[in-house]
Amino acid sequence: HNLGGLRRAIEALDPGSVVKVFSVDRNLVLDGIVDSPVRAENLRQLAARFAALFINDDDATYSIARRFLAGEFEWLERGIVSLETYRQQVEAALAAEAEAEPSVQEPVHTG
Repeated sequence: HNLGGLRRAIEALDPGSVVKVFSVDRNLVLDGIVDSPVRAENLRQLAARFAALFINDDDATYSIARRFLAGEFEWLERGIVSLETYRQQVEAALAAEAEAEPSVQEPVHTG
C-alpha cells in the first residue's frame, strides 16, 4: 500500500484530522476520531477506493495476456468450432429437419 498517498488524500478530504493509517496483513486500518459518522464513512470509502487501486489482479491478468500472445494457450483452442463452422452446421441441421418433415399435414380422423 502507498500509505503516504492515502494519508495525503485523507488530509485533503479532512484537513487537520487525527486519523492514522496502518497496513495489517495487506488490509488498511484507519484509527482515529472524527466529528461525525458521515465523515467516518467518507474516510472509510476513500480508503476502500484507494486500496482497490493497488489490490487488484492487474499483474496476474497482464502475465496471462503475455503468455497467451506468446502462444502458450493454443492447446485450449484445439477442437473449438469456429462461429462460421457452427453457423453452417446449424443451417444444415435445420435444412435436414425441414426435409424430413412432411410438407402437407393430413387431418387425423377417428371413430
